Amino acid sequence: MALNYQVRYQGQTNVEAAYPQGKARDITAPSAGDGTPWHSDLTSDWFGFWQALLLQGFVVPSQTPDTADVSQYLEAVNKLVRGALVVSNWTEQPTPTASILNAGVYSPDDDTFVAVGNSATILTSPKGLVWTSQTAAGAANFLDVAYSTTLGMFCAVGILGTIETSIDGGVTWVAQTADAGSTEPFEAVTYSVPLGLFIAVGGNATVQTSPNGVDWTAQTVPGTSADFQGIAYSDSLGRMAVVGTTGNIFHSVNGVDWLPSTGAGVTTYSDVVFAERVGKFCAVGTAGAVHTSLDGIAWIREADLGTDLISVTYLESLGQFVAVGDTAEIQTSLDAANWFKRTSEILGSDQSAVFRSEELGLFVTTGEGGELQTSLRV
Repeated sequence: MALNYQVRYQGQTNVEAAYPQGKARDITAPSAGDGTPWHSDLTSDWFGFWQALLLQGFVVPSQTPDTADVSQYLEAVNKLVRGALVVSNWTEQPTPTASILNAGVYSPDDDTFVAVGNSATILTSPKGLVWTSQTAAGAANFLDVAYSTTLGMFCAVGILGTIETSIDGGVTWVAQTADAGSTEPFEAVTYSVPLGLFIAVGGNATVQTSPNGVDWTAQTVPGTSADFQGIAYSDSLGRMAVVGTTGNIFHSVNGVDWLPSTGAGVTTYSDVVFAERVGKFCAVGTAGAVHTSLDGIAWIREADLGTDLISVTYLESLGQFVAVGDTAEIQTSLDAANWFKRTSEILGSDQSAVFRSEELGLFVTTGEGGELQTSLRV
């Protein structure tokens, strides 16, 4: 998209090794016409560069000229560099478990991460560095966990219809009962602040909702028996999307009434996230498939990264997607279309989850054998 000045202004630029697309040239005499013109295309080329910098750095122009003391262009550069540093550097952290950790979430109210996994494993950490085992109410494998700022409650879900909640920072857990005593596995859970609901999804098109984490109501998703494996809610759209096996994606504005989405293909999706900053859903799945949607209804295929992707999240403060998967796969992106492979500190280990803290500007990935790593803090 950028101009090649030698091509655009033939005979009006100098050729130098330090300027492979051409160096500006002064005229040799008034009206000679052999200098580089200050043309609208040239101006637009520069405008495009500076505006792209602000756009990618998510900086809104203040309408005040930059100075050496206060520069929004420098702010955008710093944000982009910071984001690149964070997702390029990972550090393994010790944990007190050998169980697979399947999911995690951060509570800004408690300043605490909670990670959950197989064999009823629950770990807590204030900063993601030192992790402490907590005791679950039951013995099932946990597959996901969510946090409600409205209720001050963690909600962990798992196999055999397992639901457990905690209101003391993830230390004490209480078993809850799914509607009709369902034993379908819950594979994902989220909380919608506008709706005031937990929404848990899982096997055989299971969807259950709860206003308090205690009382659950089964909902019906018509026309499918797919296993739902991921769910995300968009505050700005007022809509949620669930993703699952064999290309099944459904959307809902209330968690009760569900409609099928289009363009999903036949990919088995393992997770989905909504990025408010870029205004799109991003779903990941088998063979590194990445699909996005601006409304949760119509989906397009963005990438095929080759390796199965298991989990995806987005850090609004850095404008970074991070997706993880098999064989230590870590992929990052600013736009969910162009992805960059990063080097995991835990080489060879399948990554089972990635989660983040907006407040700490931190990503956490988890995997086999209780393995856990954190991104660089800058």
